Amino acid sequence: GRRPGDTASALAQTFGLPAVLAARTNILLLLTGGVIFPLCLLKNLKSLQFTSLLGIGGTVYTGVAMAIRLLDGSYRTGGRFAGSIPAQPSFNVKGGSMAQLSSLILVSMLSTAFIAHYNAPKFYHDLKEKSVPRYNKVVYASFACAILAFVSINAFGFLTFGGASLGFVLNNYSKADTLITLARVGIFCSILFGYPLVFVGLRDGMLSLAGISNPDSKTFFASSVGLLGFATLASLVLNNLGFVSSFGGALFGSMVIYIFPTLMMNAAIKDKTAKGEWEMTPQLQREQLLNSFICGLGVLLGGVGATVSVLKNFTKVLG
Repeated sequence: GRRPGDTASALAQTFGLPAVLAARTNILLLLTGGVIFPLCLLKNLKSLQFTSLLGIGGTVYTGVAMAIRLLDGSYRTGGRFAGSIPAQPSFNVKGGSMAQLSSLILVSMLSTAFIAHYNAPKFYHDLKEKSVPRYNKVVYASFACAILAFVSINAFGFLTFGGASLGFVLNNYSKADTLITLARVGIFCSILFGYPLVFVGLRDGMLSLAGISNPDSKTFFASSVGLLGFATLASLVLNNLGFVSSFGGALFGSMVIYIFPTLMMNAAIKDKTAKGEWEMTPQLQREQLLNSFICGLGVLLGGVGATVSVLKNFTKVLG
């Protein structure tokens, strides 16, 4: 909820809407009630095919727009928009190294960027002519495109603004920059229409924890209202997108990516071999060891990453 609100608020200010409409809290509540909530009530992800394509197009356009502004020098000293930005670009002011403890924040953010595991069953179920090899091709292609988009946009933003880069980098750009204004619209569409995909995973997971596999309409509606209400309330309170991404990625990302899958697989191996359905081969033994290693790595990354995120954002221990 926080990101659609931030983007919509910036757009409202750009287009000169009244302050009451441009206020982040007000516009976030309007978006949640008028757009996000109806989308989150959809039961079939196929309904989001067109809107998802719009979101992808918006992300691609944003990368292109940021590359253009990096290359044309509009935000360098004396550049076209240099005098109308919230913070001047900052380079070579403070040294940095990947060996610093604070760099683990980036690892945590990477976890957030690539969490899509909770929707894997739904994506497979909705795949046309579904098969595991066909599904794997979709996954490989999707992750490759996502990596390219993340690396490009991060690089273009940092090379333009350096140490002055904000948590939501489009806020670094001038509101008078039409090219970037359109990029804000594109990212707004991407975030807005991608929100239900994440929410579906949250709702299904919570219902599953409650032992409800096929909720009736009342349970489905009530769970949607409750979870979306909580998420909206949290977005009104949390103001630092960087902290949300890094802390959430460290804690929850590590669980979903590294810990839960490996524990589940090891439990399945133990159960199947005990029942005589699987034979404990050297290959399975190696897989168990690898799973245990990955699980331990996840615990380490999650604990250290979450700690570093808190220290970085709420103390001066890391500078």
